[in-house]
Amino acid sequence: NLEPLHADKHGNSSIWFQWVAPHGGIMFLSTEGSYFDTLLAVYSGTALADLTHVASDDDSGWWQTSRVTFDVTPGTRYSIAVDGWEGARSNGVLRVHYKPMVAPTFATPEYLAEQQQLRLTLTGAAADGYAIETTTNITWTEWLRITNRTGTVQVIDPATNATRKFYRARVLP
Repeated sequence: NLEPLHADKHGNSSIWFQWVAPHGGIMFLSTEGSYFDTLLAVYSGTALADLTHVASDDDSGWWQTSRVTFDVTPGTRYSIAVDGWEGARSNGVLRVHYKPMVAPTFATPEYLAEQQQLRLTLTGAAADGYAIETTTNITWTEWLRITNRTGTVQVIDPATNATRKFYRARVLP
């Protein structure tokens, strides 16, 4: 058997999945909900003999299940192995949550002359939280914290009396 040990343990009943990351980001995998003692491992590479270990786990989930979290690189092929400890097998579950890292960007701001306000449109990843920071010189100050629920969010700055004001968005952890 050319298959590597998963989480440094023998399995011998693995099932494999492959996935190519479309963007950078974070991947969370879990076998929680499976009815057996699982092993979970992630590798990069395309050939079984040339796989590079990325992440693996045995039993950090509830009831002898496994889970891993790792950063993904765009264009990388990941091979995911779900196995049973010492050949254990039964009904299994693989939960997948991929969160792409999309840099927040502002569209061209819209000045609302009548209200003397500035409308800012921010695009980024849905569900990301941001700290909006402003400056009129070189010192950035946090102005607002928001959650981008849909991928695009608009905010109004009522204090636009500065001749030049700059904005940036920082993704919150």
